[in-house]
Amino acid sequence: MIPLKLQLKNFLSYGPDLQMIDFSAYSLICLSGNNGHGKSALLDAITWALWGQARKIGGAIKSDESLVRIGETQMTVIFDFICNNQTYRIRREYMKTYGKPVVALDFGILNQETDSFAPLSDKTVRTTQAAIEQTLHLDFDSFINSAFLRQGQANEFSKKSPKERKEILGTILGLNRFETIRKLATEKVRDATNQKATVITVQEKIDEELKTTATINEQLTTITQQLSELGKQEKEIRNKQEIMQSKRKNLLEDEHKVQLLIFKFDQLTQHEQSSQQRLLQCRTAWKAAHKKQLTLPDIHQLEKQKKIF
Repeated sequence: MIPLKLQLKNFLSYGPDLQMIDFSAYSLICLSGNNGHGKSALLDAITWALWGQARKIGGAIKSDESLVRIGETQMTVIFDFICNNQTYRIRREYMKTYGKPVVALDFGILNQETDSFAPLSDKTVRTTQAAIEQTLHLDFDSFINSAFLRQGQANEFSKKSPKERKEILGTILGLNRFETIRKLATEKVRDATNQKATVITVQEKIDEELKTTATINEQLTTITQQLSELGKQEKEIRNKQEIMQSKRKNLLEDEHKVQLLIFKFDQLTQHEQSSQQRLLQCRTAWKAAHKKQLTLPDIHQLEKQKKIF
């Protein structure tokens, strides 16, 4: 990591106007001056911008609260640096409004074509911080135990436990990369093993299916013959169905003829009954006329009587 620019506002002894320190013109820098002139504040500003951690003054609950200039409620640090031949910018801001502290963190990479910083920030401060440490390949503990020995805490590394010292040395030497590679290799081996097991299972299934190919062919032949027989039966059934439909048609025609004959028979029956009634009426009338005729006198006698008178 190579520092380029550092901008501070209300950070420790630095005032409310945004002040910038440009390191880009120098290959070696030595900070000198009287106590309280802000030398250590510059280093604290760098660590606070990168990791959100710096010195902690006694009585403060968090380090952020103790870093704000006295009488102010907001501070800002902007840090530009080069890492892996890429230029990055971090802007970390702390403010306290209505008694509630708020931290804002922006992370970006320089786009050489547009000469502007493209955002690399994530949704939360925690995930953005993780992206910064992943870019640096260095955390705060490793930094203060290697490149930056804080005032009065030069023996901090020796106070660490063996496990912590091992982790710090691993981070400084980049051994964690090998751990990452080991994890990736382990994952790939596990994936390959799972894929191999899957392939073996599929192969075994294919072998079993190949063993049953002869049986399947026999079954297919049997099914084909059954389908042929069913086709013949279906054809016979269709022929019978056509015959039955023809017979049904004839039966319907015969039924229609029968109904027509029944209708005609009913008409004839009614006509016969009507004729019989008329015949009876005529017979009755004839009997009455004949009876009356019998009671009449002889016409010849009437003629004789007429001549006499």
